[in-house]
Amino acid sequence: MKRRTLALLSAAALATAAAAGCSSSGSSPAAPSSASPGSANFGVNATGTVQFWARTVSKTLAQKLASEFNATHPNLKVKLTLTSINDDTTTLATSIRAGDPPDVVGLNDIDMPTFTRNGSFLNLTKAIAKLPYAASLSPGHVGLGAYQGQEYGVPYWADLSVLWYNKQLFSRAGLDPNSPPASYAQILSDAQAINKLGNGIHGFTFAATARAASGSPSSRASGPPGAT
Repeated sequence: MKRRTLALLSAAALATAAAAGCSSSGSSPAAPSSASPGSANFGVNATGTVQFWARTVSKTLAQKLASEFNATHPNLKVKLTLTSINDDTTTLATSIRAGDPPDVVGLNDIDMPTFTRNGSFLNLTKAIAKLPYAASLSPGHVGLGAYQGQEYGVPYWADLSVLWYNKQLFSRAGLDPNSPPASYAQILSDAQAINKLGNGIHGFTFAATARAASGSPSSRASGPPGAT
């Protein structure tokens, strides 16, 4: 039988994800559950070990979730494995091809479609609908975990990408310093206006930082510091 990974990434839903671990592998796999995800008996009396892969950038939260779950589930244990943010999708794809994927995986939301469209993840639509906080889940994140109307994952943490702009450069370029760009088209046109200032001033740059390399880039207009 084809093994499927659960991209179930919510703190409170971790119990449901772990209980469904029967379909995957591990040194001590969870005992099978006769109930399907979303049913009232799903995961009841489950035992064993659930393999949870999370990206290193989410280490603190992932460890907290696993510890709290393990403290309240004496017969079902979550084993956390941290994967590199640079090759987490490659590692997951390799494990799927080898028939040995984790039971639960934490992914960058934009990487979800790569796996949902080829049937790698378990359909969690019914289970997610039964969550008491389902209506409070971020629709954008849930949408990235959906495919053809079915849901395959839920968000469990979020970060923030920020666009900085330089008011002094906006003024010098004849732009309204109190009206930052609100679309990609406006970013481009404002950047082109600032580029015309010359003298080594650039209208748009990406900050070359470790945070940017981690997939959470900060973008800013280049220019004198302290004028944001």
